[in-house]
Amino acid sequence: TYTPVPPTPTPTIAGVGDWVKGHFWSIKVDSTSTETELDGIHPQNGTFILVDVQWKANGLGEMHTMAGIDFELVDMTGEQYRIAGMIYDRTNYKAYGDDAKFYKGKWQITKARGTASKVYRLVFDVPSSATGLRLWFRDLPLIDLGI
Repeated sequence: TYTPVPPTPTPTIAGVGDWVKGHFWSIKVDSTSTETELDGIHPQNGTFILVDVQWKANGLGEMHTMAGIDFELVDMTGEQYRIAGMIYDRTNYKAYGDDAKFYKGKWQITKARGTASKVYRLVFDVPSSATGLRLWFRDLPLIDLGI
């Protein structure tokens, strides 16, 4: 007898501005933009994609690590793009301000507990032809960047 196989569920995909909650962390993409140059540095693969990610700890009793390297972009074909660097101020590690600049090949690592929160300005170097870009963080649902 024929037994139909149930369809594979489509993974949940959130959008820009939607909070995505996991066990330790919740994240939200605040905004995205594209650049062809950052602080005199040009992308090697085509385009810099800037992703402003707000994150917060979910009432953690112990210290846990959040790092820029934990994020990747995934395109429509499933190709993954690792972080190229981050934008931050070296004195206070804030994502915005007069002294915030692009640090290629570097990213912040933050140890946090309780309900700590922060904004990371992630930079990815992707081919200009990449479409359907989504942000991936650990085991949380993908976030569609609308790019």
